[in-house]
Amino acid sequence: MAKRGVHCIVAFVNSMLDELRTRVRAEALAEGVTHTAHPGLYVFRADAPIGPKRIQTGGVVVAVIADRTKTVVFGGQKGIPYSPGAYLFVSRETQYTSFVRRATRRRPYLSLGLTLPAEQVAEVALALDDAGAEPGEDVDGWVGTLDAPLLGGFLR
Repeated sequence: MAKRGVHCIVAFVNSMLDELRTRVRAEALAEGVTHTAHPGLYVFRADAPIGPKRIQTGGVVVAVIADRTKTVVFGGQKGIPYSPGAYLFVSRETQYTSFVRRATRRRPYLSLGLTLPAEQVAEVALALDDAGAEPGEDVDGWVGTLDAPLLGGFLR
């Protein structure tokens, strides 16, 4: 019974990823960054491999790949690959190097990004501090596994 539940969850998340891919493809009609009607939300498309490409973030960013794979390198650290089913969280204004090794016009690299307003990030940080939360490791960014609630937020 537990195996069946896991298969149902995986199928559900995969269907959500398919929906994300469809929506990003519909928005990302040209190569590069396309800003959406929602403040801070943008899509990115590459029809050919790119990199090394230096990226400057404007603050806290959450990015999700809709199709293909990307590798990011913060400072002198080891490259961090991520693909559909994972997210990239950039914790502050910073620079990183990006690589997309596979992309074609028929099957481009597609991603969705959300830049979070500094005021909201500060409010959350203050609320966490007031709640006595322990500070985490001070890093520029990390990759994590998407779960259904986070993915659902991007689809809304």
